[in-house]
Order: sequence, then structure tokens, then C-alpha cells
Amino acid sequence: MRPRTERFIGVLTLTAIVLIGFVPMLHGQTYGQQQQPGQQQQPGQQQQPAPQATVNDAQLKAFVIAWAEIDKVRAEYTAAVREVRDPEKTTELQEKAQVKMHEAVEEQGLTVDEYNGIAAVVNSDPELTEKAYQLRREVERQQ
Repeated sequence: MRPRTERFIGVLTLTAIVLIGFVPMLHGQTYGQQQQPGQQQQPGQQQQPAPQATVNDAQLKAFVIAWAEIDKVRAEYTAAVREVRDPEKTTELQEKAQVKMHEAVEEQGLTVDEYNGIAAVVNSDPELTEKAYQLRREVERQQ
């Protein structure tokens, strides 16, 4: 079993990738591969924003709530896409998932860039990672 921080990084990376407009996870592709120096960025793929210097408690809580909602959307639509064989229907489901994920972020008062920036900071700070997990457990108990 991987350490908690590695699992968290994978979740946040996946979520950040989905939110910046790249949704191949719905086709079962894997992530975690870094772009090698000299590789071209794929068309339609945006660079992730640079991490913010700090994340306050309110930002972290908004991020965690959005993350929980995004995970629900991702699970729902991943299952739906796996059952569909029509490429047009797959694209439609991916677009709906994208919209719902954006809404989950915006409902927490964050932009997608802010969300991705917070994710980068959380990923780079083990203490903040643990704090995010604690908040996530609290959020899940309240739902």
C-alpha cells in the first residue's frame, strides 16, 4: 500500500488535470507521468498554475469541500462512461462531468486556477496534506 501522501498527490493530480480541461481519465488512462523536458505540450492541454505561497484555513476548507464534490462527480461519470460505447455519448458525458466539476469549485468561491494552485501547495507540504485529509474526514462525516 502506498503512503497516504502519495495517494493524496495522485488524487489531487487527477482532479487538477480534470479541472484544467483534460478528461481522458474517463477512458481509463493513467496519470502520474511527468512531461519530459523537451516534450511538446498536447493541444488543448493547459499548464498548471504556479503554486500559491500560502493557503489559509478558509481556502483549505473550500478546497477540501470542492475536492469531495469533484470526487463524487468523477465516480459517477467514470462509471457512466465505462458503460457507453458511443463516442458522441462519451464526449457528452465528459462535458457534463467537466461542467459539474467546475461548478463544485465555483460553489466554494474558488476559481479553477485557485483550486489548482491550492492543490499544488497542498501536494508540496506534508503537514498541509495531513490537515487536508483531516478536513476531508470532517466534511464526509457532515454529509
